[in-house]
Amino acid sequence: MKDFLGVCFAAGAAAGAAVDASGQTLLTIGVIVALVGNVLTMIQGRITQKRQVQIVADPVSHAEFQLRMLQTEREIGELKSGVTRLHERLDGFFAELQAQREAMQCEFKKDRHDLHERINDLLTAVAKLQGALGK
Repeated sequence: MKDFLGVCFAAGAAAGAAVDASGQTLLTIGVIVALVGNVLTMIQGRITQKRQVQIVADPVSHAEFQLRMLQTEREIGELKSGVTRLHERLDGFFAELQAQREAMQCEFKKDRHDLHERINDLLTAVAKLQGALGK
């Protein structure tokens, strides 16, 4: 720690030699403030929280433990069945969405085909008109 302080003061003194007296004073004050901040940070880093451990006088009996285990297993079973039902519903939704998507694709394909037919009919009519006009 003494080496660190000596280096800091030496650095402050060396940098301060290049500036006037008021600048040197400000630089020295800045170095001192930085050192105090570093020391406070180191002290706060070493402070740890106190942890309290309490020993329970009445441990859980084996029968109570078994009862809690059965309750926990029942709750887990209920959760699993709920998740299974949710998966089944989601599978139904996905199947319905897939069917709707396929129906929409067929409809779009038919609409696109009909549009092309109409464009072809218009092109044929325009070609006839151009032929009638002599172009």
